[in-house]
Amino acid sequence: MNGANHPATILYAWASYAPMHFLQGAFSNESQAADDIAAYLGTVAAGMKWLLQVPVALDVGSVVVDTQSPSIAIVVPSAGTSSVSIASVTSSNPSEFPIVGSTCAGTIDPGTSCQIDIAFKPSALGDRGAAVTLLSNGAGSPQSTTLSGTGTSSNTTPVNYEGLWWASPPGSESGWGINFAHQGDVIFATWFTYDANGKGWWLSMTANKTGNAVFSGTLYQTTGPAFDAVPFDPGQVAGTAVGTGTISFTDANNGIFGYTVNDVSQAKPITRQVFGQMPICIFSAQNNLVTATNYQDLWWKMPAESESGWGVNLTQEGDTIFATWFTYDHDHSAMWLAVTANETAPGTYSGDLLRATGPAFDSMPFNPAAIVVTKVGTATFTFSDGNDASFAYTVNGVSQTKAITREVFRSPGTVCK
Repeated sequence: MNGANHPATILYAWASYAPMHFLQGAFSNESQAADDIAAYLGTVAAGMKWLLQVPVALDVGSVVVDTQSPSIAIVVPSAGTSSVSIASVTSSNPSEFPIVGSTCAGTIDPGTSCQIDIAFKPSALGDRGAAVTLLSNGAGSPQSTTLSGTGTSSNTTPVNYEGLWWASPPGSESGWGINFAHQGDVIFATWFTYDANGKGWWLSMTANKTGNAVFSGTLYQTTGPAFDAVPFDPGQVAGTAVGTGTISFTDANNGIFGYTVNDVSQAKPITRQVFGQMPICIFSAQNNLVTATNYQDLWWKMPAESESGWGVNLTQEGDTIFATWFTYDHDHSAMWLAVTANETAPGTYSGDLLRATGPAFDSMPFNPAAIVVTKVGTATFTFSDGNDASFAYTVNGVSQTKAITREVFRSPGTVCK
């Protein structure tokens, strides 16, 4: 059979024609068929003299990233009638599932058992896995136990999906992405992509948690005052519902972005965009935004709500911030700009502002070679603390500076470290 630990123990076998009546008509020689099956079962039963019962799977639970759990026992009984010689016990992922002790070595007598002690030390958030394999002269060797566990940011804090995501596999659809500001059970998503004419276009969505690792909401297209309007009047910002979106996460670093926009329905696998040292983000009552030293988050004009309708997503990995600024062109249509800002001094990050055109959001396939990027200016972020900064930019010869702060829509907000 194809069950776990195949072949299973055969308690006894016999050659008898009576049990074969259910096969009547299936074989030209039923007596020979019964003899053949009985002979096979006898051979298997003989092999069961050397039998170790290795567990098929073990879930070790949730452990904080970079923290090692107490040892977890895998008990292996010897269920045959003869001693079994064990040659080796190995872990396929020793850094995260190390073997910290084992009595499964040498000869294991029938009716006794040995024990493999493993630990779990996740190196990243989300689902982790390995296999412990035992090599012996027993039936079914090599035999393996599949291990699974979850890396968490704390013993009680759920996975936080804050950050910049793009199509999976990484680089397959370079040129578009989606930012998640994740606070509590709500994700505010800004999707930067391209409209039917190839112009840079962004949509936004407030996605509420609707299931385990599932967030859904309405997608809006927004118009508003030009990026350089003085003053910027939030009363002129108007949002129009153009569809719906659902983000279903399979683990801390992967998911599916399903959407319907203007009656076009698609779903794309997405993954985190990694360009440096990944931070760990936590939504917690203990958060202090002012003391944060990682600036990854959704930011807007300070004081809060004074210029509702535009914002800038900062994704910080190491000494680099990748920012996507969602704002409006002079015709009030949606426009987004991007900057890779490197640290140029303590608390200061600068880089070139880029504007892109590309294939429409629903292009199949999406051809990243069709993306055209144009430098339109520069941007500098200067942080006075973890919750206050200035955003200075020059776009097409227009220079401005705005005070910005984190956008908190679920108190006290999310902090990345």
